[in-house]
Amino acid sequence: MSDGSEQAKGIVQQFFDARSAGDAEALAALLSADVVWVPPPSLRSPVEGVENVSDRLVNGVAAATLNNVQRRILHMVAEGDVVVTRQRFLSETRGGERYDNEYVWMFYLSGGRISRIEEYTDTFHAALTMGMAQRL
Repeated sequence: MSDGSEQAKGIVQQFFDARSAGDAEALAALLSADVVWVPPPSLRSPVEGVENVSDRLVNGVAAATLNNVQRRILHMVAEGDVVVTRQRFLSETRGGERYDNEYVWMFYLSGGRISRIEEYTDTFHAALTMGMAQRL
């Protein structure tokens, strides 16, 4: 008997494909109406609702400050309706500085849609590279 892990991983893979393509509509179709995206608290407050989440994920800080974005999934594991990914994010700033950071995202699914996303990363490195902080 399957616990739904493979189906959940397939939905998360579709999420990454839609995000990489900049397709907010395809991304929104994978999210529940009451989805919550919880970025690291030092970056921003949680984002709620399918339109807000899909728009921020496609048109947010990365789209405004980075070129040649590449997201690579290094690991994806699932247990039932929970999927965890470790990703490498490669790009360059508009000023030509290289950005290379790793992220862990946890996805919680309900009814075949993503209902919660939790994001973990080195926020200081991200802020430094994107010009939102200065080295101490």
